[in-house]
Amino acid sequence: MTESTAELTAEEKAALEGLNLDPGTWEDPKQTFRGIVMVSEIGFASEEYRAATEFRPAITEPLPQWNYRIRRLDAQRSELDGSIGEVFYYGGHDLKKFNARANDGQGGLVPLSARYPKEWFISTENKKVFNTIHPPENLIGKIAMWDYYQTKAFGSVTAKRVLVPASILPPDYTYTGEKVTFQAREKEGEAGVEASADGVAQNGTATNGTAMLSIEQAKAILPALLVGQKRDDPASIIAAIPAEARLPEVLSGVATQDLLKEFVEEGTIVIAEDGLIGVGAN
Repeated sequence: MTESTAELTAEEKAALEGLNLDPGTWEDPKQTFRGIVMVSEIGFASEEYRAATEFRPAITEPLPQWNYRIRRLDAQRSELDGSIGEVFYYGGHDLKKFNARANDGQGGLVPLSARYPKEWFISTENKKVFNTIHPPENLIGKIAMWDYYQTKAFGSVTAKRVLVPASILPPDYTYTGEKVTFQAREKEGEAGVEASADGVAQNGTATNGTAMLSIEQAKAILPALLVGQKRDDPASIIAAIPAEARLPEVLSGVATQDLLKEFVEEGTIVIAEDGLIGVGAN
């Protein structure tokens, strides 16, 4: 039998604050930031992206994709050479989906519809904020508040790395506040990028004062940050990783490429022949 609220301690009462049984009040954890659209275009998935996975056979048809790149206005990254770089987030979705029942049961790509909740959500949220989203180049230069979900539930389906606009900002908007700095560090005395804990305080707080993520949380956000990076450029990869995700296990996995191999096996990223990292199928 549970205790009545009258018998609860102050600590227990505090634990109940903000709780609501109504699922309409529940929200997926997210990061919110200010950003400008730098790229918004339709392209085609790479051969590696279309390769067979445990969930479907290889896709042999051209697979169009909508890709957008957002420059975060309230953050910057400190490069290894001391220069200050920009922080980018990547979003978009496939414009066709594989359906095993298509082509008389042989399988194939089919047009998008409301039955694909992740794609429907991303396009719908963009249309709500920007009104006209086709052709995709219409979005370039638009400034907005953006929501980034490490994971987002759509009924029984959980999607990873979902980036959508939340509200429009004025076209002449300029961010004047303090920027979060994501720092890349190289261990002194060692050649190349060292998998050290530089940039991570020993008390579990990143150098910008943000609480560190767990290894599971860090792995959830990393694939989206890796897109557009080069496999053999660990310095740039580490520079793109937020301070709160720069755990020793993450830095070590980047330096040895073991973490990249893990993501490739999971299907969350693909790596082209030239080493360029792209979005995976999962």
